[in-house]
Amino acid sequence: MLEIASDLAEGIYSLSDEDRNEAQKMLKDKYGFGYEYFQQGKLRVIESILKSGKVGSMSQYEKALDFLSDTTNDQDMLVSLSKIVAAYEEKLIKKQGKK
Repeated sequence: MLEIASDLAEGIYSLSDEDRNEAQKMLKDKYGFGYEYFQQGKLRVIESILKSGKVGSMSQYEKALDFLSDTTNDQDMLVSLSKIVAAYEEKLIKKQGKK
């Protein structure tokens, strides 16, 4: 359910300012929070990965890949995150090789 809401939040984010503000108001009025709640949650995960210097789970890995696919994100964050993801992928490959 949260993944669907997060995907919808991304769709709302790409609307025009006027439409995005209208969607935000409607969501806040009806549910008590808007699309930005989900956008901020995803960013907190990315910031956590960058702070720790490692990907701690497959869920974090998937969020990192999603973040990396958006080239409008901060370039410094993309470069740093890309290095961390590459290290995690190497770890996954080594782990699979041992099986």
